[in-house]
Amino acid sequence: HIHGRLMGAVQLAFKLTVKRMVKSIAHGLALSHRQRRSGMWDRDTAYAGTTGAYFRKKLKELMQHHDIIGDIRGAGQALGVELVADRNKKLPARAEAKRVLDLTREDGVLIGSDGKLGHVLKLRPPLVFRPENAIKLSRPSVVR
Repeated sequence: HIHGRLMGAVQLAFKLTVKRMVKSIAHGLALSHRQRRSGMWDRDTAYAGTTGAYFRKKLKELMQHHDIIGDIRGAGQALGVELVADRNKKLPARAEAKRVLDLTREDGVLIGSDGKLGHVLKLRPPLVFRPENAIKLSRPSVVR
């Protein structure tokens, strides 16, 4: 009896989730089509490549001044910044990564973390991200 009710609730939740997903997908596709027709898509993806390269360059410059940055990797504007306690041994700097997350949040910038120990900062800005935004996020005061 309980099993039947539980399965009924799970099936209902699944159906509601799928219905909502279909609606969200439809809205996303409609927006994508509108962006492509208006030329926004081409413009924004071109900006993403250019801004991503500039952002990576600024982060590499920051890496030269801060040994805590062990590596910078990614593609386009989606970048990962690995924080390490020792650059040679690649020892994860988990506490420091949390501190950077907190400081950037206080500055109004939301980033995430990844890696088994949460020591890789995930930078995934939106397509409207521009070089002036990259300058703000890669300034030395972020790594206090």
